[in-house]
Amino acid sequence: MKKAVLLLTACIASVAALSAADPAAKGDGSIVVPSGSTDAAAKYETAAGKPETKAEHDARMAWWREARYGLFIHWSLSSVYAGEWKGKPSGGDWIMQRVKAPVAEYAEGAKRFTAENFNADEWVALAKAGGMKYIVITAKHHDGFTMFPSKASKFNIYDATPFKRDPMAELAAACRREGIKFGIYYSQAQDWHHAGGYKPTGKWGPNQIGCEPGESWDPAQDGDPDAYVKNIAAVHIREIVENYKPDIFWWDYPTQMPEESVNALRAPLADLPNVIVNCRLGNGVKGDFSTFEFDIPEEKTVGRDWETCTNMNKSWGYRRLDLAYRPASELLREFIEIMSRGGNYLLNIGPDSTGTIPEPQIERITQIGEWMKQNADFVYGTEAVKIGWQPKNQWLVSKDGAYYLHVTGWGRQAARLPGLSTEVVSATTTTGESLVVEKDGEGITTIAPPARPDPLGTVVILKLAGPVETRPAQAECSPRPDGSLLLRAKDAELAEKMRLGSAGGQPVFRGWADPSQIPTWKLMVPPEAAGEYRVTLVYSCEEAEAGSTFELTTGTSKVAGTVESTGDVQTVKRFDLPGLLRLEAGPQILSIAPLKIAKNSVVNLRDITLTPVKK
Repeated sequence: MKKAVLLLTACIASVAALSAADPAAKGDGSIVVPSGSTDAAAKYETAAGKPETKAEHDARMAWWREARYGLFIHWSLSSVYAGEWKGKPSGGDWIMQRVKAPVAEYAEGAKRFTAENFNADEWVALAKAGGMKYIVITAKHHDGFTMFPSKASKFNIYDATPFKRDPMAELAAACRREGIKFGIYYSQAQDWHHAGGYKPTGKWGPNQIGCEPGESWDPAQDGDPDAYVKNIAAVHIREIVENYKPDIFWWDYPTQMPEESVNALRAPLADLPNVIVNCRLGNGVKGDFSTFEFDIPEEKTVGRDWETCTNMNKSWGYRRLDLAYRPASELLREFIEIMSRGGNYLLNIGPDSTGTIPEPQIERITQIGEWMKQNADFVYGTEAVKIGWQPKNQWLVSKDGAYYLHVTGWGRQAARLPGLSTEVVSATTTTGESLVVEKDGEGITTIAPPARPDPLGTVVILKLAGPVETRPAQAECSPRPDGSLLLRAKDAELAEKMRLGSAGGQPVFRGWADPSQIPTWKLMVPPEAAGEYRVTLVYSCEEAEAGSTFELTTGTSKVAGTVESTGDVQTVKRFDLPGLLRLEAGPQILSIAPLKIAKNSVVNLRDITLTPVKK
């Protein structure tokens, strides 16, 4: 994984269409490749590049679409260093590149890679109990260390460590015993160990995900990248295919390499006619599904299959000091949102060098698994239902003609379906409790909360009077579980000539250049949430554009601020405004109006957070 953002559709576009990339940090080394084809006449091909019909493609993808949920495992030599190099915190699975560790010195860590606690059956049992249907594990990450024995190089877990076993073979066998699909992650175009493996620029052309130029820092890395593919990477792929027969092949990451090198990597996959591949091989090879890191596509569907991978803390690989774990409730909310939009959720863990999975990761998978035991039927095989905008904690899905509303963090306020025009005849929880269905003053369907909402997520079975029909609905912001309100740029009613651009991989205001342009948000404030709020803005602003002033207004309450520089147009920062904003109960409109425009535009606003002042 890497620190970058590509603003173009790298996974599915042709190389000629690629022209720009914007680097932006996200956690410990993320890559966001927002891609997806909306071409209804898209051509289909197998992982090896053989043409196939849509029916053949759909049959090959059927189990993956049904699955919805998988386990990502980042386990490599970097776990020996646990996020520290010579006593200093230095990153996770990218530690070798971050500290520019000499190739031979980094490789010495293999002697301490014991994997003594690794147990394939236990890992697979955890995934299965968690409700996961497939596993994808790093067979080779960017440090070039393979987690399987190989004839291509001695830099592998069997020859270079005390372990002397093949964890990929053990995991593949355990997965098949338990009915879990087995996937391999392989870094084909970034290898910091083998000569010629670290050339994302230069002979191979521009890197397609916006990473910084891959200049080597050790003469041992220099070499012919095409020879690297032929003698190292392609040999690895052949060994993986022959020895483990994976159900998923997860490339990372796309680079513009010569066609003969691409073909050399794809050729072994011809022996796996049903294998599913992601979009990160390069050279415009779109694969079977689009890959997103952390990000969730804004559209209900991106026009093709897609998956979002994410981690529980701030690291992919093991980092001893990274204890910033997100709660299971947040992970489940993320999972439900992705599932409801038609995507798959790939949740990561990072075992240490002994093969031990950190306890906080086990706890979260187990918690989600307990929820899945009760609600699996309303997750697996579901389809996204397009009804326009929905409140952030509510998602509607369908399966076999039935409709299910997922609600997370359900408090005392009613659930609202502003984008649904079809009458809701009844709403019943999965425990059999009938909920009150009403129409509010705006004609919006509301559903009263159950007596005891599930703290992780409640599923409501809806009976509709007919086919789904939608109605226009502006985004409506309401308090989150912590009481704050998040007003995102993408949820605003934009003024004329304003548009959404991107900064740091997230939508921001663009074209905000006239005092008459006043974007607004629609708020729904429950009675108990009325009161005073602190205001925090997240935005980007170049030095030359700083100095504009603005005013936020809701009802009779106002706060003002002055735009500060964040350094450049892609760097976003948080700024707290002086003063407090008062929100009254009921529907409200919040506006932000320019008072003075310093140069060409007001600011590239990403979002506004309103945080309640404790009474």
